[in-house]
Amino acid sequence: EPCHVSGQTLCEGLRRMAIERYGRMAMLVLGSWGLRTTRDFGEIVYILIDNEWMGAQPTDTIDDFNEVYDFQSAFKEQFAF
Repeated sequence: EPCHVSGQTLCEGLRRMAIERYGRMAMLVLGSWGLRTTRDFGEIVYILIDNEWMGAQPTDTIDDFNEVYDFQSAFKEQFAF
């Protein structure tokens, strides 16, 4: 059964997954793929929606992905020495 996931929840899941998989290198890896903001995650999601590989609720917008968190804080500062 499909369920709805908000843009903010998806961004948080992607943050956790990136840290789990790439640790200190998460920001560098994501940056090498052109991902520098949570809006970039939204751009990917909306390409999937436009191609009908994902669905969206009528109230969903790409703006749900704007500034969910700052990449510097989320991926780099937490690993301070």
